[in-house]
Amino acid sequence: RAGLDGRFVLAGWRRDVHELIHVFDVFVLTSRWEGLPRAVVEAMAAAKPVVAAGVNGIPEVVRHGETGFVERPGDTCAMARRVCCLLADRDTAAAMGSAGRRSLDPDFDVRVMLGQLEALYEAAAAERMPPG
Repeated sequence: RAGLDGRFVLAGWRRDVHELIHVFDVFVLTSRWEGLPRAVVEAMAAAKPVVAAGVNGIPEVVRHGETGFVERPGDTCAMARRVCCLLADRDTAAAMGSAGRRSLDPDFDVRVMLGQLEALYEAAAAERMPPG
């Protein structure tokens, strides 16, 4: 009824997002809670502008107005307006996507994160090991 056939896809649960992300125009995350969602980092690494709810670690990664837009959690109207603006202004969307890719902290690299997680587990296991 809204005339979105062929223009908007709700793909459901997918395990192959890394293969699909390159066809996205805008990456949108409307979560009400997150830690640091890897999906946002992956979208930025693929040079996609991000529109997301400003929960938990998202504002630390997405710079509002520079690499995407961060809106109040639950404010789907504001998020929809941002998506429409990015779809209407492809130059701004491309600039935000490029800025997002350039802005990624090397600490968000999956190898770095796995190394940090491994070190955390090793430290926790060492604390529980009896001396000797």
